[in-house]
Amino acid sequence: MHSNIFDFPPTHEIFKSKYVKKDTSRSFCGVINIYNFLSDSLKYNRLNDEGVLIGRVFINKEKKFFVEGDDDLGTLFKDFSKKEINANLLDEIIDACMAFTLNFDLCSPNFNDVRLVSVHHLLAMSMNQKIKTSKRLGYKLSAEY
Repeated sequence: MHSNIFDFPPTHEIFKSKYVKKDTSRSFCGVINIYNFLSDSLKYNRLNDEGVLIGRVFINKEKKFFVEGDDDLGTLFKDFSKKEINANLLDEIIDACMAFTLNFDLCSPNFNDVRLVSVHHLLAMSMNQKIKTSKRLGYKLSAEY
């Protein structure tokens, strides 16, 4: 969760609701950003790997919330004035995020975007990946029997 409280631009949908029109301070929200990272990025401490923002949970002073995000994440939890955040709803949000990320494919960067690399960057990448240089993928050599 971000440590600051945020408001929305005056043109945001939130200001069209009766709930916020009654008390404009209800538009101020804490935000939980939901990113999709590769588990290997964390496992191997690859600090330069990028995560993709897939959703944000906005929670106001009355614990009312809505979710902004891709696909179902942006439509499942839209009614800001009706639902109060709780452990069960957080579980539903997490489940929806996991279902979304199952269909999230890893894309190779554009060739020209990775064409140039400095020696420093290359050495840092190899040190951060902490990958052994030889892998046998489950095969044994005849000398190992």
